[in-house]
Formats: sequence, structure tokens, C-alpha cells
Amino acid sequence: PRAGLIEMRSSYEFAGADAAALEKEFGDLLRHLEIESLRREQARLRAAMREVEARGDEGLLAEAMGKFDSIARRINELTT
Repeated sequence: PRAGLIEMRSSYEFAGADAAALEKEFGDLLRHLEIESLRREQARLRAAMREVEARGDEGLLAEAMGKFDSIARRINELTT
């Protein structure tokens, strides 16, 4: 039932749109989803970094910080 509503709504909203505009919209949506996924991963890493730091495991902390930095750079690429 809900899928039918989405199909009807999208057919109505995009009936007059050209293919290039739809592709751009789709790309923008995918970019937004990737950014949100990366931000969730950053939040998980932040929590893990706190735990690892509390335990004093410098090796794991450095690894987590590297991953965090890599994610931050990717988010920056996607938002600029």
C-alpha cells in the first residue's frame, strides 16, 4: 500500500521533469545519504575512541583516529 503511494506521488511530482534534472536529484539524494551514513559512523567512532582512550590502548586509539579523520575528509569532499 505505501509503495503504491510513493509511486503515485513520484509520478505526479516528476511527471514534467527531464532526465537530467531527475539524475541530478537522484545524485543529490545519494550524496545526502552517504553523508548521513558517514556522520553516524563518526558518532560510533567517537564513542569507541573514548572507550579506547579510557583503557589506555594507544594503538587502537591511533587507528580509530585515522578512520575518523578519513571519514571527516570524505564528508568535507561531499559537502564542498
